[in-house]
Amino acid sequence: MKKLFFKFPLFLLLALSLHFQGSPTHDYSHRYQLPAAELGRSIAEIDKFSDERIFLELLRDFGEEVNNMWEVKESVQARQAFNRALENFIEDPKIHPNPMLQKGFSWSGHWSKTQVITPVPTPANTSGKRILDPISVPRINQHLGHSLDDPQNYLENRLGKAVMEQINRGQIDIEVYAGSAERFAVSGDVTSGSIREVPSLYSEWGIRKFLVHRKGKKPLLTFVIPPIKEYAEHYAYMFDLAGSKNTKVVVNQVDRRIMRANFKKGARSIMKEFDHPIDVVAMGYGDHIEEALLKSDGEYKILDQKIIKGAEGWVDAKILTLERKNGEILTMLSGGSNKTLWGEASEAMAEAFLEYNPKLFFFMGSAGAPFGTTDIYNVSVPQKFMIGKQELGIENVIYKNRSLAEGQIEDIRKSVRVIFGGTHGHTSSPAQQSISYVDSLGKLKINSIDVEQSLVARAVKIHNLKALQKKKYNHNHVLFGAINLITDKPRHSKSLGAHAHNLDNVDQGLKHISRLSILDIMFETVRQESEIGKVRHKSCQGLIFGLLPGL
Repeated sequence: MKKLFFKFPLFLLLALSLHFQGSPTHDYSHRYQLPAAELGRSIAEIDKFSDERIFLELLRDFGEEVNNMWEVKESVQARQAFNRALENFIEDPKIHPNPMLQKGFSWSGHWSKTQVITPVPTPANTSGKRILDPISVPRINQHLGHSLDDPQNYLENRLGKAVMEQINRGQIDIEVYAGSAERFAVSGDVTSGSIREVPSLYSEWGIRKFLVHRKGKKPLLTFVIPPIKEYAEHYAYMFDLAGSKNTKVVVNQVDRRIMRANFKKGARSIMKEFDHPIDVVAMGYGDHIEEALLKSDGEYKILDQKIIKGAEGWVDAKILTLERKNGEILTMLSGGSNKTLWGEASEAMAEAFLEYNPKLFFFMGSAGAPFGTTDIYNVSVPQKFMIGKQELGIENVIYKNRSLAEGQIEDIRKSVRVIFGGTHGHTSSPAQQSISYVDSLGKLKINSIDVEQSLVARAVKIHNLKALQKKKYNHNHVLFGAINLITDKPRHSKSLGAHAHNLDNVDQGLKHISRLSILDIMFETVRQESEIGKVRHKSCQGLIFGLLPGL
């Protein structure tokens, strides 16, 4: 008996030391110590106890979301009371009630103690290509530092403070799955009964977190995100910057194709109900269109508006019928998506509406400006567009008409500086933008960057090339216009003084004024093109499609 008495506790202690492995310099708090009563449990039970503790710790990020997300409408006092109750529950769930079960709050209904998704297998692969395509990005070169002024704060705001803490302690492994949660549930290490969804308000945007129990291994925290290539790269760069080792990032190519098809279904259902030829498509700042029109000094009068919801839930649209001073009728469709839009998702949306051969296509977004005299909340109108080292060779109609637009700028928004010219480049993530990376942009003479605009420009160019091949160039050719709100200035090695690359410190007032200026310039360009005879019909029927801000 004596020998068994000593061997059994030592065996358990060894198991515990392996499971809670981490840097020997870390001083783990009481939350990571098993009580004496737990020492009699089996190794599997100890694993589950660890998973439960980590699951509770991750709930702290839900409290942060309740405090900080603009969609939450409750008072500061209500948020603080909820967070105190949540903290008590995390510390000892056996004594304190779970405040996430309370009803009547904007965050109610996000609690899930068990698996709530129905697994759906990936369709059989008939193309011969890989279905789960791994994403491999170059390691971030931080030899000269990073352009973000506070990388830790940037990551905590997007990945979560509790997630970052678990990564630093070595308590979890990380995986990113760009695809549907239903297909994730039947992939990899996931087995029946081994998965729990970690509540998050970001699930409304299609970003979900799952804690996966793996026998004999650390728990696996999987971020399930929309099947967007650049978004998967964004997460890969963020976790590299966070110090997560060997993070697995995959894109489900079946879901990626379904995503692109859903944009086309949504556009098709809208255009079926809209039932008019399109003269103008504009993506961006749809929520501010009515305000911009009301401040247009009577140039536009709103005659009618209605709401259209596209198929598959990817597109919502508000159609406005406008009358100009000269009697022309301008029909606009302002809309958005409740899905996360990033990178190629915007390109897919552009492709969907380009099928209807608009005459003018605008993209209005947010961008960083590392070089030149452009400052934050200035407006930038690029002359050229690049993806990697390749220049796209497509003309910006707003830049082309700059001599006409410059005469109107002072009357539009006197407090906003508009800069014409320069080259716009493509990036996957602000986390990618080390000082060395930004220096490489300077060598290519790139003045502004974002994750979407050059991809949309490419979509328009490809559309025009197809029209030329089909000998329908004059009928189907699309003019492209691009304009940016500068939201940050990524730092480079020759930056002087403090840089301003803080995407979490926003002056909403200045940003709002700049957005209205951008819409004014877009409307002015439409007027110019119409009056010099370059619009297809006397009436300018338009499609204005609003997206979430870029960076």
